[in-house]
Amino acid sequence: MMRYFYLLIFVLVSCVGNVFAQENYARLGARAARCMQFQEWNSANAMYMLMIDQRPNVPKTYSRAIVTSGLLSDDKTQVGLLEMTQKQGISLDSIFAEVNKFAYEIGESQEYEQFLKLVKQRQPWIGRNINMRLLRFYNFRNDAPNMVAVGKELLAATPHDVNYLLTVGRGYMLQGDYENAVKEYNKVLAVEPHNYDALLALGNYYYVEWKNAEGTRSQFASVRDLALKYLEHANTLRPTPFVSTVIGVLEGNKP
Repeated sequence: MMRYFYLLIFVLVSCVGNVFAQENYARLGARAARCMQFQEWNSANAMYMLMIDQRPNVPKTYSRAIVTSGLLSDDKTQVGLLEMTQKQGISLDSIFAEVNKFAYEIGESQEYEQFLKLVKQRQPWIGRNINMRLLRFYNFRNDAPNMVAVGKELLAATPHDVNYLLTVGRGYMLQGDYENAVKEYNKVLAVEPHNYDALLALGNYYYVEWKNAEGTRSQFASVRDLALKYLEHANTLRPTPFVSTVIGVLEGNKP
């Protein structure tokens, strides 16, 4: 009988301990959130580190600790936290996704970029994985120089990757380097002759070139014909009123 009594006491103590730990963890999270509201990065970071001590397998908490460590310019802690996640068997995808999400939530998106660049430097064996994420980041932000630079790094290993070629082409377009942009889009069409994005980009480029030649358009017949070639092909793949209108303008100026 006494054995069952002690067993009951043990279960009750365990339950109380678990409830206390859960409440303590929740309080730490609430305090960290308040600190973030007032941009008290150091205090928030301390709360997140305590939360990691209690539950070392939660990706979201690591992401918050990583971002706040970045805001404190503490590269060493950021790398240490990443290594901890690797020892815990937490996937890199989940960590990077959470860091990206949290950095945007607090209006400090540069911390995601800086963390990626730090990991690329400290763990070069996952550099390609990092570059893929950086390229998406730069493409989203229309950061043309970095779209070209990182895209070229990726293309060095996979020169026929259509997505990378498209991003580099768009990067050149944003920089006003139309000659290189055209080269990249033509590389896309060499791999995928029916690639809508490349056809549309080239068609629009040649249309603008022709349209800007006001008063001397008769001398730009070859440019008009190129615009028609690409836009008509694009329109057969995915018809739109805008492209149809542009084609009509071009065809109306044929001799």
